[in-house]
Amino acid sequence: IDVATFVTRGFDPDGPEVDGRRYEDQDGYSTVRVFYGTNRARTGETKPAEFYGPERGELEVGHVDVTIPETHKYGELESESRWSVYSYILGPEAKKRRFVLLVSVTPLDQFEFQTKLRDHVQDSPSNDILLLVHGYNSSFEDAARRIAQLAYDIDFDGTPMMYAWPSQATTAAYTVDEAVVRLSGRKMSRFLEDVVETSGAERIHLVAHRMGHRALIEALQAFAVRSGVSEPVFDQVLLAAPDVDRDYFIEVIGDVGKMAKRVTLYASENDVALNTSKVVHGAPRAGQAGAAIIALPGVDTIDMSAVEADILGHTYFAA
Repeated sequence: IDVATFVTRGFDPDGPEVDGRRYEDQDGYSTVRVFYGTNRARTGETKPAEFYGPERGELEVGHVDVTIPETHKYGELESESRWSVYSYILGPEAKKRRFVLLVSVTPLDQFEFQTKLRDHVQDSPSNDILLLVHGYNSSFEDAARRIAQLAYDIDFDGTPMMYAWPSQATTAAYTVDEAVVRLSGRKMSRFLEDVVETSGAERIHLVAHRMGHRALIEALQAFAVRSGVSEPVFDQVLLAAPDVDRDYFIEVIGDVGKMAKRVTLYASENDVALNTSKVVHGAPRAGQAGAAIIALPGVDTIDMSAVEADILGHTYFAA
């Protein structure tokens, strides 16, 4: 694809050190606004990172602000250490210049959300939406920081969004996450319907990671049944490392494909987390490459095995 096409849409091939990026640095950091839907329950805490917890709740909407330091490196989530005396003594502004931080959470009622989202979409360089559905072992804060990092790194010229389902955000609670993720997909389907109907977006792109695919698949199937749509509602649907049974994925991907103009599957044979899930479930996962890699009509499959990632080989989609 011609690079000029991306440049006209706001993509910056030269990196963050050149002028003209959408997210401009001010005082050593940039701020990315992310709109959200969640069925996490509030904790009663006012600190942004602890505002929503791992318990189940009713569907809520709002927006968050995430700061990205000027020193940020592509694909990284610069984080403050809980045990570092140095990060402990830093003031709030100094932390913004060093770490990717969730600095505010603003819940909204339905009308306020629709109005502010529509205004943000209209005021952005493009009228696109990019919505992330996070995976297992992720907190509300994790999801907000990740979609903000993605939007910042690709200099996304539309509106970033996320759906945060009540993952326990701990590696020990895999089965607990499994128990709630499909229910969350049902709630997410109503959220997606509202975004489609009221946001004014020209194109809506969906990105799911790991177990988040189970919520996304459930949401799109419920959406299709209720709306009776006969043509694509979404533009790009990006499926990154799906922790979904491979045979089940093959059976249902046709339903997902009907809802989107294009479906892209990212897989890797070096994904330790998915290899472990395969052992736990006794069957290959849809996000595995190698002999299990999925090749189907209507799905673009990209083998990401050669891409460097974290020690588990599981965050290559963000890197």
